[in-house]
Amino acid sequence: MKTIKTHEIPVLLRKRQGDRTQKELAEELGISPQHLGDLLMGNRMPGKALRRKIGIEKRITFVVKENPNGNS
Repeated sequence: MKTIKTHEIPVLLRKRQGDRTQKELAEELGISPQHLGDLLMGNRMPGKALRRKIGIEKRITFVVKENPNGNS
């Protein structure tokens, strides 16, 4: 299992697109070309159904601060 950051989702979609047009990929994914454009620009994140189609899942990570009192 590989972990990716949010900003890597457009890269993943571009790889999946390959030599096809955005319209062709959008049709395969069952979304509008405009929706795909927003995803590729990083202006929108994929919903649950689309994440399932492209083979990713959303997980939330909590990070412990070095100083738990909030002082840097």
